Amino acid sequence: MLFSIERLLSVRAEEQKRFFQLFFLYMCVVGATVTTTRTVAFTLFLKNLDARYLPYMYITLAVFESFNTLVYANAASRVRLDRLIVVSFSLFLLATAGFWVIFEIHEANFWVLAALYVFAEVAVTISVLQFWTFAGEMFTSRQGRRLYAMVGAGGACGQVLFGAIMGATVTTLGIQNFLLVASGLFVICILLVSSLRQAYVQGLDDSNDPTKRERRSSSHIQQQRSGHNIHSRRLGIAIAAMIGFTTAAVAIVDYQWKISAANTFEGQADHLARYFSLLLIVMGLLEIFLQFFVTSRLVSRLGIQASLTIEPLYLIGCSLTILLAAPHRIVLWAATLQRMENTLRFAITSMCKQMLYQPIGEAMRRRIKAIVDGIVNPLAVGCSGVALLLIEGKIPARDLSYATIGLAAAWTLAALVSHRRYVKTLEARLSVMPSDEERERPILGDAAALNVYEEILKGEDEYAAAAALEFIDEVAPGPRRDALVLHLLKKKSTWLRRKALVYLGRTGDPRFAPTVRLSLEDEEPSVRAAAISAYCEINQSSDSDMAFVHDYQFDPNPEVKGAAIASLIRCGGLDGILAAAEELKRMFRDSDPLVRKSAAEVLGRLKVRHFHGSLRILLEDEDRDVVLEAIRASRQMRSHHLIAPLVTNLDRSHVSRSAADALAEYDAEVITPLGHFLDQSEEFPKRRLALPRIIGTIGARSAPELAAEILMKHFDDADDLVRASVYAGLEKIVHAHPDFELDHDRIETRCQQQLRCYFQQTTIVLELRELLEESLLQDSLLEERARITSRILTLIGILYPQLDLASIRHSLGGINPKDREYALELLDNTIGKAERTALLGILDPVSDEKKVAIGKQLYALEHHDAETWLRILMQHENAWVRATACLQVGRKHLSELRDDVERLRHDDDELVRSAADFTLVMLTCLTESSPSWLEVAQLFVGEHCSPTSPLTEERMLSTIEKVILLKANEVFRELDGKLLVYIAEIALEGSYPAGTVILREGESREELYLITSGSVVLTMSDREISVRGKGDIFGLSILRIETTQHSAIAQTDVSYLKINRDDFIDLIQERSEVALGLIRLLTSALAKAQRTIADREDELDPQDPDRNSMWATTRQKLS
Repeated sequence: MLFSIERLLSVRAEEQKRFFQLFFLYMCVVGATVTTTRTVAFTLFLKNLDARYLPYMYITLAVFESFNTLVYANAASRVRLDRLIVVSFSLFLLATAGFWVIFEIHEANFWVLAALYVFAEVAVTISVLQFWTFAGEMFTSRQGRRLYAMVGAGGACGQVLFGAIMGATVTTLGIQNFLLVASGLFVICILLVSSLRQAYVQGLDDSNDPTKRERRSSSHIQQQRSGHNIHSRRLGIAIAAMIGFTTAAVAIVDYQWKISAANTFEGQADHLARYFSLLLIVMGLLEIFLQFFVTSRLVSRLGIQASLTIEPLYLIGCSLTILLAAPHRIVLWAATLQRMENTLRFAITSMCKQMLYQPIGEAMRRRIKAIVDGIVNPLAVGCSGVALLLIEGKIPARDLSYATIGLAAAWTLAALVSHRRYVKTLEARLSVMPSDEERERPILGDAAALNVYEEILKGEDEYAAAAALEFIDEVAPGPRRDALVLHLLKKKSTWLRRKALVYLGRTGDPRFAPTVRLSLEDEEPSVRAAAISAYCEINQSSDSDMAFVHDYQFDPNPEVKGAAIASLIRCGGLDGILAAAEELKRMFRDSDPLVRKSAAEVLGRLKVRHFHGSLRILLEDEDRDVVLEAIRASRQMRSHHLIAPLVTNLDRSHVSRSAADALAEYDAEVITPLGHFLDQSEEFPKRRLALPRIIGTIGARSAPELAAEILMKHFDDADDLVRASVYAGLEKIVHAHPDFELDHDRIETRCQQQLRCYFQQTTIVLELRELLEESLLQDSLLEERARITSRILTLIGILYPQLDLASIRHSLGGINPKDREYALELLDNTIGKAERTALLGILDPVSDEKKVAIGKQLYALEHHDAETWLRILMQHENAWVRATACLQVGRKHLSELRDDVERLRHDDDELVRSAADFTLVMLTCLTESSPSWLEVAQLFVGEHCSPTSPLTEERMLSTIEKVILLKANEVFRELDGKLLVYIAEIALEGSYPAGTVILREGESREELYLITSGSVVLTMSDREISVRGKGDIFGLSILRIETTQHSAIAQTDVSYLKINRDDFIDLIQERSEVALGLIRLLTSALAKAQRTIADREDELDPQDPDRNSMWATTRQKLS
């Protein structure tokens, strides 16, 4: 049943309860206000009073509705919306019942009828305003696009249902008795709002709830900085203008219609009521049809902008028809115009208007809605009433159509402006997220905040104190600032003392020289090094003060030596340069990598381009840390002689990212040589992946023509990953230079190809679903699909450079569903029709079946059986997809594809060749299909049979074998294939004979181990605590800067993969999946250890204090 509702109405399962509750709520709201109360008021007013009083009523309405809305807006800022709605409906219930009592007691007079007329209009305005504000906060913008029209159909159903009841029973019951029906409907409304309260409260955040305003001051300031409020206000003004013109035009049409209706049914109250009811039924049915089956599709096809202009253009057409028609037909045309316009307004315009409010912040949205619907709307009615009063009897009602045409034309223009403001507000909404610097920057300025800041600097949290030190110049006045910084020199934290010295050196204030000089005797070398640099910065003009620094250049610590040499060369004049030059040369040739690293740091501090020769040698060093420091120095030096070694370092996995960042900071003169490297680097795939992005980054700053020309030469590169890098480089250029022109047709064609590729990839995933369960192939296909999506977004960024693609990507990948919806809505309102349908089909959170259905409508997709797809995938342009397809043949034991696997043994890619070799082993050795990855891993560690030869020192593991081992481990299980390949490449392979102590308790080690064969015993205080075997990891103490908590001893001959601490920490920081896997592993290990302790508490021996001490220590560490 739910599935059929989802298919028929596009209402998803998780939305259906809220949707139906809101649908029936709106049906009751419209039934109570529009259909019953308003019809009773209109009928009694026109029956008992002259229609010429209508202009006066319009003016009175303007005053009363404005006053009521001001009261409501004030209440809305203080009371939660659901509670406010219950209070409002309760008051309306009492009012309708009160009017019924008055009519029962005595015959109505002018003032009672006028009061009922005003009350009916005020009830309609407040109820509809509250309902759509409530609905707007229950759904996101994309949900609203699908659901608002159908929720609005509830109002049409209320019109039809209660209009039919009134038409059938008005003669029997009497018109005034329908006020009791309205009272009953208000009771139902109160109950429905109460049932929706839990869902509404769950969706509240601090910005929605006026009771939590105090807690959102910091985010409010960030939002003010972003300019989002400015765009929201401009959008509100545009909406107000549009609603003003709309209301004025409708008021004139309403006047024409009511005058005509009153003249036609003069003195016939029952006939007039029946006429109103019949129109409500007919127009309600039409409205239901439009809202259920037309509106959502129409808005999706035409967009909000075009949909907003349908009603005013229709009004213009009908008004022209009235002017051209015979005078005696004005009644029919006026009635048709009013009712049809009303239908379009509720079926289409109202939905689009609600959409326009979505990007505005919740608090501001309520205020703007209250002002627009409660002040602008009635004021427009009042102004129309004044105008009609002034021209009454002077011109025929028919000629009022000229005014309608003019107002409708202004309405159309305001709608176009509103849409433009809507897009700008969406962009600002996505950009409202503060930068990292803004997020960390404290909000300061008063004495209380300064006291908090001082407590942070004096507190024990060194990380918070270090962050606070960055902003000290903006916060504390001179003397107080100096005292705070000097206080940090007394901290235990080496890091803080060093940071404080760096700050003092940066000030250059000689008053700090004696204090800094005292730090030259600090026990920590890094602090002494910082003190040397700070002291020389302060006293660089004094030869006598610089003289004592000479001795520090011979200090045994490399960091101190480097600081002294750098300070002498920078601040010691000619004597300092001559004194330090020879020692600096010796540092370059030193066998200790720490000394060479310090030498590179010296060159970075000096920033002298003539030292490029020495730095070039360090860039080619074998030690990773030396090379990283040399790359950092090259970023400071920016010598063109360093381009070639930096490009070479792009091929080294450990330092490639740093090398790319360094090259990206060069000027435009390096674009041409980098282009030559890109042209001539077919044998160096890693640098070819990095160079297009680097060229694009430099081209975005300067010389975009040259950079774009080089990149477009590789737009059709044979390597799909290089093409993706080219797209990213081009996107950087056009984003920085929106007016820069590229080959638009060529890029759009490629975008369409990638869109088709995505739907084809989804088709493959669906048709191979049973074959893909928990496989590397499934992961690789999903990864490939994610990469295709990324390429599509990049190409969209090139085609539409005005889009802030970084914000869109951030919102699409973020955890806040509203941000994702805003990003989709921005794309929907910005990109062209050619890409819009396909892209939104990709990005909308719908099932793969629905995605394929969309793809079939747009493209010709291929369909094959499972074996054919595997053959096709083993010829895929992506080497990782070829390799995983090959492995899946082995896991599923598909012997009929052996010949295809044999052909892959001659593939150009080493990873594919090793996958083919291993697949042939699986086809030979496995006896069942779909084994676990641990069972697969056992094939090459001696459990069943070996791949091509036994695993010995002579036969090391291939990359694909390392990937399978990593995949079998809980920490790495959720990583994508490309990252597993990267880890496999940086993991070092080795072995230990039985009995070797691999880790010793109390030592400091910086490696994480994964066992590939054999077993390892973990001990604490010489007692065994666990045994680790194939596929397990140990050495997690690398996560903390402290000693190892246990020993690890090889129980048998052990083979392992080893990952250095820096590489593993980088992985955790860059990929949350690694951290989550680590949490799973540690949680499981902690639970197991706690169970073990609980089980063995009764084994504690009072005569064995050592054993008791060990358990106590273990329990303490676990806690």
